[in-house]
Amino acid sequence: MLDLARVSGIPATHVGAAGSAKLDLLIAGQWTGFASPIVMGNAELHGVRAQIRGLNGPLEINSARVNLADSETRVDAISASFVGTQWTGALSIPRPCVAPIACPVSFDLHADEISTDQLNHWLNPNVAQRPWYRFSTTTSGGHSFLAGLHASGSLVINRAIVRNLVATRVTTKLNLDQGKLRLSDLRADVLGGKHRGEWRADFTVKQPVYSGSGALDGSSLAQVADLMGDEWISGSANAKYQMELAGFSAADLTASAKGTLHFEMREGALPHIVLASVPLRVRRFTGMLTLLQGEVQVQEATLEAPSATYSVTGTASMNRKLDFRLLPEGSASEEAGASARLDGRDARRSIPGGLTVTGTLSEPRVSPTRRSETEAALKP
Repeated sequence: MLDLARVSGIPATHVGAAGSAKLDLLIAGQWTGFASPIVMGNAELHGVRAQIRGLNGPLEINSARVNLADSETRVDAISASFVGTQWTGALSIPRPCVAPIACPVSFDLHADEISTDQLNHWLNPNVAQRPWYRFSTTTSGGHSFLAGLHASGSLVINRAIVRNLVATRVTTKLNLDQGKLRLSDLRADVLGGKHRGEWRADFTVKQPVYSGSGALDGSSLAQVADLMGDEWISGSANAKYQMELAGFSAADLTASAKGTLHFEMREGALPHIVLASVPLRVRRFTGMLTLLQGEVQVQEATLEAPSATYSVTGTASMNRKLDFRLLPEGSASEEAGASARLDGRDARRSIPGGLTVTGTLSEPRVSPTRRSETEAALKP
């Protein structure tokens, strides 16, 4: 069928494909001057299996309906298996089209499940050596089909998995232009809340660059804690973020990551921080987190506990080491004078100047802040 398409003047990629097709075509034109004929009509595809350059597995089309119109080639009722998941939907390519890779593809597609691990397997012929997002070239030095693709449209994903983070009901407007990816109006249910934002990726540079911004409303901090493997926090939260990162490996991405996150936490707790023999309860906690060079800095933060309001400053590292100060606003409070748990033991200490939290996320050490340190911190 692909050979017939090329003979008929319809551009087709050079792929190894096998399957069945039911054709109903009208071919018209002049047999002089080697002019390409005009081809119109329909085709029904069944059980088509095609190997596409740059992919580590075949495209399997269970069924699809192709319509060759005057201005476009449209593929409807798609039921296919590709990059490890099931796809349904439609796509179209304008006519005339000199070469398929040079023509913009419009689509409206629905995927059952997509994971970064699946993408790594399918988009990398050399899986062990390269991460999935290095699809700009193949291992043999040839150009990948995806690297030159122009495609845009709507994408719906029932379930998306990024390592151990799971998002459901994902929708986005996707644009891929020769290795530059944009996901606009990216919406998803994630961590018990609703996400909306935009992400971009540039795979044409030496190291891929990623940037994104968005908002997450009504998220469950207990799910965040579960994702981190440590029940260190609970409650609900809203957040707005901006982030940039670059690189191939997880280490590169972590080292290069920078951004800001404005957050609001409500009706929760910090179970590892124990005051008066009970976990620190949080009515409301607001502030900004700044990420730079592997360190998270807390800025402009205020924590409202049942019996005191604290101004919070400090840092946390990517290996979960803590260095925070909680200074009570106004006069010394009942909670500021309560006992603090140190290294798993209750130590009765007056804490008129607030708290210092050090140690690690899973085993924080809480101690009273020295009055001199408190006075210095409160000076304008």
